[in-house]
Amino acid sequence: MDIFGQIEKLINEHGSAVILKERLGLAADQYSILEKKNSDLEAEIQRLKTQLQQVEKENHRLSKLAESLKESQEKSSLPEAAYSILELFFDSGRNLSREEVSSHLGQELGLVSYNFDSLREANFIQQATVGSSGSSWINARGGGSSSTPATFRITPAGRKYVVEVIRA
Repeated sequence: MDIFGQIEKLINEHGSAVILKERLGLAADQYSILEKKNSDLEAEIQRLKTQLQQVEKENHRLSKLAESLKESQEKSSLPEAAYSILELFFDSGRNLSREEVSSHLGQELGLVSYNFDSLREANFIQQATVGSSGSSWINARGGGSSSTPATFRITPAGRKYVVEVIRA
């Protein structure tokens, strides 16, 4: 082999080694940049997971608040005096007339009738018996009424409302 060929081969091999070394250095730099990006992304993922947990807790708290506000709104849709009437039905466990409720709670019969209408519209009470009246307004002795007042009872929806809303 001729000397110039050997020198040329040595130059090529030496030049390739330098290029290879530069390329390896560049690859190592790029690798460390990617490792840094990966580390930053993992930290971001952890931060987002923590933030997600906080948002889920806040969402749960707001859901409970919304439910509470809904119940409060439902509760406020009835006249205030109707709550005591509904609780009286709940506690008595029997049919009651307007007159009995008026007497027991010390409320005027007109107000009790108004609240009965509200409770009936909400399907919390229903009429249990129809009132009956005698053939005359005046009985044989000349006084008083011979009528029996209509009675009402609490419905399952009314019992549920007392337990879940009024007494909750």
